[in-house]
Amino acid sequence: MSFKLQRSDLVIVIYLLFIMVLGLNPHNQEFVVKGLPIYLKEITIVVFYSLSFILLFLLRRVKIKKIIILPVMLFLYAYVTTIFREYDLAFSYIFYPLFLYLVSLLVSYLYFINIVDYRRFLYLLSLVLVFISLVYAFYFPLGDSGYNRLKGPLGNAASIHVIILLCISVFAANLWSGYGSKNINLIFIVISIFLIILTGSRSALLGLLIFGLIFLIRDITFKKIFLFALLSLAAVFIFNNFFAVERISIEDYSRTENLSTSLKIFSLDWGNIIFGSGYGTVWQWYIQDTTHRNIMQYSLIINQQGYLLYHPHSLILWALTELGLIGLTILAYIFLPIFRNFMRVRDSYIHIIIFGVISTLPSFLFDFFWLKNWSISLIWWLFYFYSTQKFVSTNKNDNLQEF
Repeated sequence: MSFKLQRSDLVIVIYLLFIMVLGLNPHNQEFVVKGLPIYLKEITIVVFYSLSFILLFLLRRVKIKKIIILPVMLFLYAYVTTIFREYDLAFSYIFYPLFLYLVSLLVSYLYFINIVDYRRFLYLLSLVLVFISLVYAFYFPLGDSGYNRLKGPLGNAASIHVIILLCISVFAANLWSGYGSKNINLIFIVISIFLIILTGSRSALLGLLIFGLIFLIRDITFKKIFLFALLSLAAVFIFNNFFAVERISIEDYSRTENLSTSLKIFSLDWGNIIFGSGYGTVWQWYIQDTTHRNIMQYSLIINQQGYLLYHPHSLILWALTELGLIGLTILAYIFLPIFRNFMRVRDSYIHIIIFGVISTLPSFLFDFFWLKNWSISLIWWLFYFYSTQKFVSTNKNDNLQEF
């Protein structure tokens, strides 16, 4: 029997191999180009995008959809704000992370428009991501050897939960729509909950709770109640044995100071309120990452208005402070299609994937992964593009077809 690799399969294989290279390579060597530190992982993402664009362009599979416009607009507006500001540091330190945001966005978009069988792709991607996360869990014995929280080359402890939450949504969607083995999907949901708890992230727990509640209240059935209760018992058991309970605290002095100072900067004048203080004027975090490597994540730096964390620890706070109401509005419109489909789409599989994307939204309040964790970002954008497509019902059973 002969095996013929279809072009659609080739696209999936290339992307999965790329993710495995990013996720399983523990080395992230630094290279200095004209005084700007860049890293092997960042170079890998840029080179992969460039080669993929050439390959898919030659196959005539590069096209523009409306869904890409707003995320690119956020990049363009952030860049425009830099034109009217003066920087004490080299501008390359300011622009480079923004450039990587754009590249990770375009990588995801390029593969989104070239994937034919999305259910199969998301299933394989989720299996790969859970496998990589399990390697982190056991390679760093049950977390990072420094402070017992799950992390690895693919993402740090504060952001890696984003992709695990998305994996849970895929396995739950498979389980509910009858795609794949029920036992395998159920086992991988339990493993993913275990990995979520190992991250020690409060926003991860909140996201997991949000996903569970949305999943439960959508067409409540006895089967759902039983499954939710079973998984909740498993989650409680894992939580009691593996989660660092001391991390459950409402008070966080560093974040409180960061929020207070950010709001002072935002309200300085009408220019700041409407247009923002300018991208990179408040948090020049990349230079802190690359030139002050011993800096602690929650160390405070001095600003004229008060104390700040070295990066915003919140995508929403970043947009409000540095990009003003204009930037925050663009950000809100990026999220809007997710909730549009949440209200309109009734297909079980697609709806549960949307639950997963919604469950990651607390991370936008408490983390900065779009601009700081590009590997996590490019995976999140894939799920975003899929969950924000427009669908039309083709029959009474709500089998949906893309416009």
